[in-house]
Amino acid sequence: MGNLNFSNLMKFYFSLFIFLFVYISIDNHNHFIYSKKIEVIHKNDKTNEQLVDKDGTGLTATYQLLKILNDKPHDELQLACEAMQNSLFSPLKCVNHTLRAERESSGQLRVGQRLRKTINTKRSGPVGVLGGALKPIILVPGIAGSGLEAKLNKTKVPAFYCTKNQDWFRIWLSLPELLVQKCWFDNLAVDFDATTGKFSNTPGVEIREIDFGGILGVGYLDYKFSFPIGITNVYGEMVEFFEDLGYEVGKNIRGAPFDWRLSIQELEKRGWFDKFKSLVESTYEMNKQQKVVLVAHSMGGLLSLYFLDKIATDQWKAKYIDSFIPIAVPWSGSPKALRTVLSGDNFGIGVINKDYLKKFAQESGGVIQLIPDPIIWSKDKVFITAKNTNYTLGQTTNLFNDLGLKDTTLIYNSISSVTSEMKPGVNTHCIYGYGIKTEIYYDYNDGFDEQPKIYETDLGDGTVPLESLQFCNQWKNDPEHVGIIQVKEFDLLQHRDIIADSEVFEYIFQYIINR
Repeated sequence: MGNLNFSNLMKFYFSLFIFLFVYISIDNHNHFIYSKKIEVIHKNDKTNEQLVDKDGTGLTATYQLLKILNDKPHDELQLACEAMQNSLFSPLKCVNHTLRAERESSGQLRVGQRLRKTINTKRSGPVGVLGGALKPIILVPGIAGSGLEAKLNKTKVPAFYCTKNQDWFRIWLSLPELLVQKCWFDNLAVDFDATTGKFSNTPGVEIREIDFGGILGVGYLDYKFSFPIGITNVYGEMVEFFEDLGYEVGKNIRGAPFDWRLSIQELEKRGWFDKFKSLVESTYEMNKQQKVVLVAHSMGGLLSLYFLDKIATDQWKAKYIDSFIPIAVPWSGSPKALRTVLSGDNFGIGVINKDYLKKFAQESGGVIQLIPDPIIWSKDKVFITAKNTNYTLGQTTNLFNDLGLKDTTLIYNSISSVTSEMKPGVNTHCIYGYGIKTEIYYDYNDGFDEQPKIYETDLGDGTVPLESLQFCNQWKNDPEHVGIIQVKEFDLLQHRDIIADSEVFEYIFQYIINR
């Protein structure tokens, strides 16, 4: 019991610290670090005092500290933002609240509200497209974009302060968990058995998706005082946009979170695609048998493609699927996944122990599945230089073997190229951004215990190179896909920002209603 209290106390104090450290907003003239809780409270000084007294959270002192932090040079905040964006795993991102604050103070409508008003003024009688005819949408997030919860019944823990027994709690992402990383990564770990080829959790740990069919597992990854924490936004702003257009969460806009630690094949074995199929069917029925639009980001696009090609029949797709909208999908992988496996990652904020994340990634089928695909890229493509030796993509297994990563080699060989020759077989609108500096090559000549020298290209979205993003263009040449594949590029839109961009929201909505 004492261990539990000590661990929870550490998490509580860290939850206040993390507000200060990572809630970053930047624009050309103003930069702020604050939590959404504080943003809401600050609207009324009296309310602020009442809530501080009621909750006992010390938010007054926190707010004073924030005022000091807000005076930090813009360049320092910009570097922190870039570091977050450069992380494959980081669920944290810089957010700009200045425009929102200006809009709210001036009484301006949000983009979804404006669009709804515009459409309704052009239509007579019932609200038309914004009434009962709204096409239902299912949102599939990318890697690290699904909320996960855990239940503990452990007999052994890695440190005295780790909790052994706990009922279901949010484990991804809970910002206070960053304080007890040894416990956290032990609970999140995926163990691969080379003899059986099976993946398992740490003994005594159960993990499942949060709110399958709802939004709590795909909107934001963490909440504090019932408020979503803005830096953990995934589809939260997109959901808000569609709600402003009349959509209802749980009815015609729903989420399909998944255990992103696992490979696509492992998810199939554990029944995720059966759940997903049932979700599509139930969504179709509860919306007067309207076909469903699948919106998928990053790794979620690979899952959706696998489902459409391998699981769903042509007859089933014709009945239930309106269209497929993959966004910023690494169709042939991302070099960042390879870097994460080789040398770890720290979420870009210096809080995470890179070695913990490296060990996690080396047995995570979800991460390994995103390593660049030798079937799509040239096998002679060099991504890694180490000790003056060039490792081509075709030599990835040699690289892992040279580093003694036997399990990683086995996992990689069993799951690579799983989606490389698949096609959706439905109306598809492929969306991605480009024109952002993107990692493409790594120099490890100082050793794998150090972070590599990183080389970049301007052709990508900051996470995925253009060669991988634009692979969906090839489907246009397939005889069975003539006329049903469209591609839209957005200049200077980053990998994660693209699902929080109002122009993209409007574009998706116009595509949906005009089909």
